[in-house]
Amino acid sequence: MIRLEVIEKGNHTGETVITNPFPGGLELARFYQEKLEEAAGLQTGLLCFEPVSFSPKKSDNFQNIYLLEKCIMDFFKTNPYPKQVRIVCDTPDEAELYKVVYNFYYPGTKADRLGDDRWD
Repeated sequence: MIRLEVIEKGNHTGETVITNPFPGGLELARFYQEKLEEAAGLQTGLLCFEPVSFSPKKSDNFQNIYLLEKCIMDFFKTNPYPKQVRIVCDTPDEAELYKVVYNFYYPGTKADRLGDDRWD
C-alpha cells in the first residue's frame, strides 16, 4: 500500500486539512516533521496537509515538494503511524506536480507509482 496520497480538494472528505504556516523550504519540512510526530504519538490513521504555496519559479516548486515528500517518506521508514498522509491540492496541476516528483524519486515498481499509466 502506498502511504502517501495526493488528491484534489473536490475529492477530499472527512479529515481536517492542516494549513501550512510557511511557504516552503526547511521551515515547512520541520513543521511537517512535528505534525507527523504528533500523529504517530496519537496513532493517527490519516493525516492531511494542504499543498505548498506555489511560486512562479517552477524549480522552487519542485524543490519544495521534494523536501516535503522526503520528510514524509523518511518518517514512514521508522514509524507505522500515521497510516497514511494525504496532500489535498487545489488544482489538478498541483496534484500532478506532486505525483511527478514522487514518481521521480520513490517507486521501485510501476505498481508503486502515484497516478495512472501516463508515466509509461
